[in-house]
Amino acid sequence: KQVYYDSGCDIEDAERTIVILDELDKLASHGTDGVSTTGVQNELLKIIEGCERYVKLDDDDSGEGFNIDTNKMIFIGSGAFQELYEKEKVAIGFNPVETTHKRENINTERLKKYGLKRELIGRLPILVELNSLGKKELKEIILESKESELKANIEALKSLGVDILNIDEVIDYIVEDAIKKQIGARGLVLTINNLFEEIFYQIGNNPSKYSKVIIGPNIINDNKDFRLVQKRTRTKKRSIAK
Repeated sequence: KQVYYDSGCDIEDAERTIVILDELDKLASHGTDGVSTTGVQNELLKIIEGCERYVKLDDDDSGEGFNIDTNKMIFIGSGAFQELYEKEKVAIGFNPVETTHKRENINTERLKKYGLKRELIGRLPILVELNSLGKKELKEIILESKESELKANIEALKSLGVDILNIDEVIDYIVEDAIKKQIGARGLVLTINNLFEEIFYQIGNNPSKYSKVIIGPNIINDNKDFRLVQKRTRTKKRSIAK
């Protein structure tokens, strides 16, 4: 139904859609056959393989609908599959220690053990592993994203008459923290908003008082690590008439 609407209700266009099945790893069945895991996997099998379906636009039986053929659609499944990459922990004494071992490529057998049905994996035969986001990619997301949280905060400060003097260093602080904590792109929003929270609080309580802010290297852990620069006040010269 969503494909139909996104294609402007054009069936031919809808049937040539590329469908991204995000969070596919969340469908993994870990020993339990549930509707939310195995049931959804079974439902996807025929659709990905290619079939003709009648889709109702309304929930009631009297509503209009349409027939759509999924044979021409391209389906891509994506997910973090975090457990496949976690380091194995072995108990030595009372403390668990992470063991280092050679990274294994993801294959059909490993995905099956993870909890995906072999039939579903067979309908998505091309397996591609993506590298973690690096500094370059994270910087691009921070600076060039259409919904960049950093840009929004910078613009908000400018509207209050305040400029950030060391913005390049601030970006490095954010990126290094994201890589260290392995929070990925999604975690950037929370980090950036937390970083600016105290700054906006101080400026908001003292409107028109500051013109610049210098952000400290420990801002990620302590959002009070910054210095506000006050606006310069011009003194009027008095002239004495003789």
